[in-house]
Amino acid sequence: MRVTPGELYRLLSAEFRAWRASPCSCHMPMVAAREPTAAGAANWGLEPSRPCVRCSPVVAKLVSHYTQVYDMLP
Repeated sequence: MRVTPGELYRLLSAEFRAWRASPCSCHMPMVAAREPTAAGAANWGLEPSRPCVRCSPVVAKLVSHYTQVYDMLP
């Protein structure tokens, strides 16, 4: 499914807020366009951010799932 960068971030951010560690105040890193690394790979990734030990696994799990489902419109 193809979505705009704003839609993709909104989806990721909403799910991240639901799953992030309590009482952490981390935010979902912003999405950024990139060249796919392989055939069928996502055309987006996350901008670099300061990792949180408690929230990094949540971000990684969401990105792993969302890269299989969504591509970003230019």
